[in-house]
Amino acid sequence: MAVLLNPRFISIAMLLASTSISNAIPISKPQDVELVEREALSCYPLTIAQAKTLPGWAKVEQYAQDTWGGGKVNIVTNPSDYPKATADACIGTTSVPVRWTNGDAEKCETTKTTIEGKVDGTTQKITFAQMTGTDQTGSFTVTRESSLAETKEFNLGLDIPDTGIKAGLSGSTTTTITNTRASSFTTLNKNMQTTTLEFQNVSGQQCQMTLETQTCSGTAVGSAPIVASGMIWFNYADKRAPKGDPKGPKHYKYAVDIASVLSEAERTSTIEFQGPVNSVSKSGYSTNCKATGSGKRVARKTERSSKRQGSKLRHDEDEEED
Repeated sequence: MAVLLNPRFISIAMLLASTSISNAIPISKPQDVELVEREALSCYPLTIAQAKTLPGWAKVEQYAQDTWGGGKVNIVTNPSDYPKATADACIGTTSVPVRWTNGDAEKCETTKTTIEGKVDGTTQKITFAQMTGTDQTGSFTVTRESSLAETKEFNLGLDIPDTGIKAGLSGSTTTTITNTRASSFTTLNKNMQTTTLEFQNVSGQQCQMTLETQTCSGTAVGSAPIVASGMIWFNYADKRAPKGDPKGPKHYKYAVDIASVLSEAERTSTIEFQGPVNSVSKSGYSTNCKATGSGKRVARKTERSSKRQGSKLRHDEDEEED
């Protein structure tokens, strides 16, 4: 006995047959039956209550009505009798982009510090060691939770944009997000290293190194899609054949493949989040050593510029050597 397969649903007989290779019932389009494998922090079982919150849920019920008719029915997900015909809520992507709000990407300030040193006496090497690179931190709060997989945790990658902001504040990072409103999570992207600059200094010459520090901040927002997939089971009180095949085999239970009835948008609910992202970038560079007068001093000069205010401040501090 063969069961004709509508690619949008499966019946109990088909599931029973699929567990036995030797007595398997022919399936014309096995690729249409989507079975999801759950992965830690990526997918969670979908409850029927959660399924009913999907934007396109009414289409699922209408499809069942059109295909098998009305009457008393118990709609369920993840029945223990059929562990391979599951329904799940999964993170819809491995990484999501975030975007800046209200022009906050314009908030950058750059400080330049010049260190000069004079050495008298024999030829010797001077070494300047400075931390250079970028440290980036983000502190986000969930502003809207998804109706799917409530309170669950998901692994997620965030892509910080470089559009509209200086280079130090872009990058990618990974984190764990909890699907609970007002829950928080942090991101950290460290790329600092020690940079050493060396000068062969001689008596009567002066070497200098300039350290540029850029500090940027912005408010970022993003959303993580949680997507439903798998089977919704319609358990009827009476045996029945599909309306399209009234003389065909009768069953109590039929299952609808969510993805074949609903578009991805109709079976997606998002987690939305927002928070500040701050970055500190440091870069060091130098000028050549040059001849100086006979004065004995060490000077430190600091110049600060603000992108927002367009202003510059310069401080010169002279210290007499003992």
